[in-house]
Amino acid sequence: MNKRNSLFSPSAYLESLRQTRLTGLIYLVCCLLFSFLPALISSVSGSSFAPNLVDYAGVLFAYIYLAPLTLVFSSFGFLTRRSASDFYHSLPIRRSTLYVSRVLAILTWLAGTVVLSLLSSYLTYGLFGRVLNWAQLPYFFSCCLLVTACALIGICSTGTYFSAFIVAGLVMFLPRFISFLIAEMVESSAPIVSVAELGFLFNYNLNLPVALIAELFSFGFYGAIDLKDLIV
Repeated sequence: MNKRNSLFSPSAYLESLRQTRLTGLIYLVCCLLFSFLPALISSVSGSSFAPNLVDYAGVLFAYIYLAPLTLVFSSFGFLTRRSASDFYHSLPIRRSTLYVSRVLAILTWLAGTVVLSLLSSYLTYGLFGRVLNWAQLPYFFSCCLLVTACALIGICSTGTYFSAFIVAGLVMFLPRFISFLIAEMVESSAPIVSVAELGFLFNYNLNLPVALIAELFSFGFYGAIDLKDLIV
């Protein structure tokens, strides 16, 4: 394949990793510490209960929101500055190639941090004979993918960090808010129908980042969210 027509550039990918290494390493170290230490303390204290998702890596519940947003803004921040934008657009590389390479660098940091954090917690619990649930591994990364996609839409369609943040929030939450209102109207008109039976378009619990934020800021108004029902 002609390299000029390729969607991936190893040099652009490595350069993106280098530019985001400080942010990525800070998140990685913090997540490793706050995944390993609670597991070690819980296991050494002699607790016999089976760990749940929060016990495995509670820090990742904040990571799935903060890391994708800051990594995207850090990697694509040149779009908010005229001189930096002119420089990147003058490079002898297709814009699609630059975009894909930089996105893959972001996903590398996200995937690496999620996997290493969960593995450190799993291995710590496993060494002390605790019951593990490996089926939970893909969900944090899928949440990171969703937040990353919304952040990319925001930063690529606006000109400032503030407007990018607002657009990313609207893309993530507004469609789910509208579908929630529709589901509530249906449920109030037909009480025998539950929201869970309306499919993925109207069940906001299936969108984990939105469900967690909704539960946090609604103080249970939208109904209690059981993580065991969301992540099996």
